Amino acid sequence: TGKVALQAFLQCRALSRVIGVELSRPRYALAVAALQRLAKARPAEFQVEAEEAGSEEATCRCRLSTMGGGLEAPPRVLELRLGDFLLEEVVSDDEYRDAHAILLQLCLPQDAFPRVQRRISLALDGCRLFALSDLRVKWRLAQPSPFRPWRRGDGPNPEDEEQCEDKYATTWAATYGMTFYTFRADRQRGACTAGRGAGVSGEREEQRDGRQ
Repeated sequence: TGKVALQAFLQCRALSRVIGVELSRPRYALAVAALQRLAKARPAEFQVEAEEAGSEEATCRCRLSTMGGGLEAPPRVLELRLGDFLLEEVVSDDEYRDAHAILLQLCLPQDAFPRVQRRISLALDGCRLFALSDLRVKWRLAQPSPFRPWRRGDGPNPEDEEQCEDKYATTWAATYGMTFYTFRADRQRGACTAGRGAGVSGEREEQRDGRQ
């Protein structure tokens, strides 16, 4: 319903553009309604415009933008889209290449992995990936994965760490959290291989919890 995209847009002011994709039409409608309520409640800060689809198959888009402050502070944009993020007309190849971060907060069927991995492989070095799937054991393409385990350490002087497993609170696992995996594209360091504990992914935890 666009919650993660909206939270990132509101909390991370350095993000100039956020794209959220929803496959379900009812969930997309809820997300659009939320953006419209926000713009109505804070008209001095935000404006919203939604494109109406001409058919059930057409791609819908809704844009929430900040009120521009001139050349020194161009508007920031949150764009919600209805459709399949694997399709070029929904998310273009150039948008994958321009991405600084990709969030895959969804459980993928096995036959979708090659298609998903081909698209996220368009990301340039430095792009960060937050995923419910452990790519170390779920990579299906012949070409090596460009994504290596990565996370930012804690403390006053955090450093990059070659680890990727961590627990995050979710609406369906608020108490104990769900295992997610963080990676960063880095083709200079060679192929990514499976690490300790890589046999259990957040997807499998979710399936054990009765959710697909």
